[in-house]
Formats: sequence, C-alpha cells, structure tokens
Amino acid sequence: MPKSLVLRRVRESFGLRRRPRQILIAATFAFAISLVSDGCVRRTDLAESGAKVPVVRFAFWGGQNEVKLLLGLIDKFERANPDIKVKPIHIAGDFSAKLQTMIAADRAPDVFYLVSQDCNDYLHKRALRDLQPFIDKSKAIKLDDFYQDTVKQFRIEGKTYALSCNWSPMVVFYNKDFFDEAGVPYPKPGWTWTDFLQTAQKLTVRDDRGRVQRFGTMSVDWKQWVVQAGGDFFNEAGDKCTVDSPESLKGLQFAYDLTAKYNVCPPQNDAEAESSIYFMAGKTAMVFSYRWFITLLEPLKRYQWGICASPKGDKNVNLSGALGFAMSSQSKRPDAAWRFIEFMTGPPGQILFGKNRWGTPTLKPLVNRYDLFDEPTHPNFNYRLFAQETPRSRILVGSPYIPDPRFNDFAISELDRMYLGDLTPAETLKSIAKKVNDTISKNKKVLGKVSRAK
Repeated sequence: MPKSLVLRRVRESFGLRRRPRQILIAATFAFAISLVSDGCVRRTDLAESGAKVPVVRFAFWGGQNEVKLLLGLIDKFERANPDIKVKPIHIAGDFSAKLQTMIAADRAPDVFYLVSQDCNDYLHKRALRDLQPFIDKSKAIKLDDFYQDTVKQFRIEGKTYALSCNWSPMVVFYNKDFFDEAGVPYPKPGWTWTDFLQTAQKLTVRDDRGRVQRFGTMSVDWKQWVVQAGGDFFNEAGDKCTVDSPESLKGLQFAYDLTAKYNVCPPQNDAEAESSIYFMAGKTAMVFSYRWFITLLEPLKRYQWGICASPKGDKNVNLSGALGFAMSSQSKRPDAAWRFIEFMTGPPGQILFGKNRWGTPTLKPLVNRYDLFDEPTHPNFNYRLFAQETPRSRILVGSPYIPDPRFNDFAISELDRMYLGDLTPAETLKSIAKKVNDTISKNKKVLGKVSRAK
C-alpha cells in the first residue's frame, strides 16, 4: 500500500484506544525490549528433539489486530517447520527509523516488512538481499503466479528484493443508515465521478448557518483521482516527473473541488480527519479504504454499513499497495529466513491472510477461491467485490532518482498552499513537477542511469 496509507493504518489501529503520547511511550518501550532481548540476552532455542535450531528474527509494525494475526501465522509456520523458530519484533511506531538504527548497528532482523517507497533507500544502504536465487529454486513460489504490479514494485535491475502476501483494491465503505435517512439509493456497480459527487452532496448535512455537521465523504489520496483521470507521476524511465499533464490536472481539480467548491469532504491535508474515527463516529457517510478496514468495523453496532466499488473515472483503475517481506543482507541464516518468507508469501500464508480479511491474495490462482474466503453469515463483508475489483488495482512505482518520501514532501507542501488558496491546482502541479525534476536532475548526475527491470 502507499506509505501514507500504511502509516494511517497504524495510527488508526492504535488511535482508537491510546493518545499520541501513550503510543510513543509504548512504542519506545516495546522497541527497547526488543533490542535488549535480541542483543544482550542470548536465547537458545531447541527443537523437540533437543537440538539447537536457527532463530529467524522478524520485524513488523501494526495494531492489535495485525499483531494477533501475525503471531498466529508464526505459530502455524513453526508447527509446519519444527526445525526453525521465529522471534517476532513488533515496532509500533516510526518503524523505518528504528529499523535503520538496527541496520546501522549491524543488528538487522533477518526478515522485515518493506514498502516499495523504502526499497531504493534500503538498497542504497546495501541492507537488502536479492531473493531471486531463492525464488529460482523454490517449488512453492513462481513470480508468474503473482499480479505483476506486486512484483514490479520490488524489482530493480533484474533483482527481486521482497515478495508480497496480500493487497487490496480501494473500495468505498458507506453508512446504510445515512443513505436510508436521506432517501438515496445505495451505490451501484459502474458509478461515475458525477454519481459520486451527487451522492456526496445529498448526504452532506449542514446546520441552519450552513456549517457542515456530517460530510458526505472523506477525502482520498489525491493520487487516486490523478490516475483515474489518466494522469501519471513519472515517465517509464523514471527520470522525469510528468504530474503536470492535463490529465493529472483534471484529477487534482476534482479532488480540490470536492472541498473548496462543494464542501462535501474535509481537505486532503486535514490531519484531524481520520477516516475510521469519522466513519465510526457518524461524521461522514462514505470513506475510501481497503479490505483490512473491515477488521476495524466488524465490532461496530451503532450503524449498518456496506461496501461498493470506487467510482470510475476516465481510466478503470484504482490505487492499491502491497506490503513486502524482505530479507536483510546481514542475515546469518538466509535459508531459514527464506523458508519463512516462502511460507508467508506462498499459498499457506496468503490463504491465512485472506481468511483474516487482510486484503486479497497477490497470487492470481487464489483470488477467485470464493470457497476459501466467502463469508455467507456476513454478506456485507463482500469478499467477491474485492476479488472482482482486484484486476483493476494498480501500484504506483516511483522514480529511482528521488525517494518517495521526498516526492511526497514536495507534494504535501504545495497541496497545503493550494488548500490555503495560495496556488491553483494547475500551479500546484507545475510547482511539484519543477521541484521534483530539479532534484532528479541533480541525483541523476550522482547515480548515473538506473533501470527497473520488468
């Protein structure tokens, strides 16, 4: 998933129960414990036979639901592979910074979560091991079985640095009670941007002074509107930012108008407008999210909710993201680490992730296995919708000449100015493109030509 959405998922999972300061304290304590237990106190792990077995250290983030799922998967892996133990290292906050500290201290975990936005940065630090030699020998993993977007995001110069276990198309979660109250029909397959806007207008509730009491929709990542309008962010080589195209402008203009012109959703840059909190509190009628969002909504009894496909633009696509399992170049037990990655990203792990509503499989042969993932007792969970929408999902691949966080910094800065009224959408995109292209030009002189092999 895009990193901003991954981080939002972590915040939402913990934010419903803890204040930011409590999160920071808990995260710092958990990380300190993990370093102590991994560094100073050496644990000897034994198989049932009494023989020593290799210990694979696995670092990950996530809220309570995700942690519970992963610990269950680790247990199943160890039962299927009694000659290997897995040591979980849960990093609850600022995962990337803490992982890089471990890497710099030569204490990197054997396997860790990786998002495509960090792939180039870790590669430049020589922190990643190429998985291709293991894949070539594997009987369980074949790259052709994966949706290629999920592979391409981690494939650089002909080498594969991570594999994904699940992803999800972006869909719309909607409050049925609010639709019924307003007399608005539930969204139907194939609905358009125009349909979406009209629906959001009918569902937005204002007081006598015109102040919004309930938004018709929450904002979605501006990149979603850009790609649906036919825009893009970089050319094929990744050496030029192309976000200032007419197609991209059409997408950003629509996103801007939802807030500035129609006032049916909070601004894109409103840090207080968390989708899960707004939706569960009844402050919005619709939100955009992924299949994992069901794990937050399942306990919700206050409202009835449903799921529908994202509205369609000029291009029948929507954004997704696929978290990867990567192996550290520092690992002293690569064969054991690979067996863990192979389990988590192969059929056993993907089926377990899917059954726990954590996205849809990245393995094409598994996606339409409704017998595995359908839940007749929960028809509103609607796995079939996710399966049917999966083929139109797209994962953005950035430029090898500028880190994604740097690109996002430029974009957020200019988007803030746009929502403050200092820039028009057209000026915003031109400014982003100029700043990004200036950076690409400088970095290209240092890095030389870099290619992403398909």
